[in-house]
Amino acid sequence: DRLFFYFGGHGTHNSKIGFLVTYDYDPKRPTTTTLLMKDLTTRHAENIVAHHVLFALDSCDSGLALPSLGTGTPTEEELRKFRQLRTIRSDTDDKARNLLVAGTLDQKALWQNGGVFTKALITGLNGEADLNHDGLIEFDELALYVRQEVQKNVEDTGVRQDPDGYVLTNFGQGRVIFIPQSR
Repeated sequence: DRLFFYFGGHGTHNSKIGFLVTYDYDPKRPTTTTLLMKDLTTRHAENIVAHHVLFALDSCDSGLALPSLGTGTPTEEELRKFRQLRTIRSDTDDKARNLLVAGTLDQKALWQNGGVFTKALITGLNGEADLNHDGLIEFDELALYVRQEVQKNVEDTGVRQDPDGYVLTNFGQGRVIFIPQSR
């Protein structure tokens, strides 16, 4: 399912065509006695049946293996976006039945010019529950944020209120995700 191709050795080029120099290299016949770098990233890359392939080339002129449409090392923003999409996919592939409650068992839900739970929920959904600042509010982040906010707001009232979040696993392992509007 995975292939790791490593070449550590000499590399050379002729007219912007890169070659990996093999033991039988003949400079008079470079295309028949070497491995063309561009073949790795075109012909061979297309014909390999493995799901994931990593080519690691430690040689001079190895940049000539790059096809003209290839991309370099991703930027920090591209990596952030990739992690965000990975999270969305992993949490939303499976069915999600999530439950967020204002208190556990028979606890009272405190009202102070509105429900303390509802205020924390709205504030969290407006972006404060994005605890890792990845641009997503995952269900577990929302549940943690609401629990901490409610407990902080009721601690000096004498009321015990412990909100909690649950994944109803008999319906699936998925998690609800919210994407807050930019602040």
